[in-house]
Amino acid sequence: MLLCYIIYVLVTAALFMGVSKLVPGWKVNGFGTACTVAVVYSLLSFLAWFLRIAGWLISLPLIILIPHFIMVALVNFTITLGVLFATDWLVDGFEIENTASAMVGAVILGILQAVLGWIIPGM
Repeated sequence: MLLCYIIYVLVTAALFMGVSKLVPGWKVNGFGTACTVAVVYSLLSFLAWFLRIAGWLISLPLIILIPHFIMVALVNFTITLGVLFATDWLVDGFEIENTASAMVGAVILGILQAVLGWIIPGM
């Protein structure tokens, strides 16, 4: 279990390093900082899980206007942006310059994490 989390942190740190190379406005000072970012990001994501559930429940009445999967995606995306900005605020050496960079980086990070989730079960 601990080994799986360590592997998850290392892979997520590599993803953050990759996103920082691809997206202008993302800065990670080094792999050690990226590991710290991965740990903080994963802990904040875990703590924000109740917000996702609340967002899903709040979006249920809007199914009439907007398909539910779109509402769930919007809620998850918004919470992910909040987690990224909180991680930026908490970790020295990690910087997201603006909201547009955060949005582009969040999309790329989400896609890469989904692909890795398909390749490596349990990620």
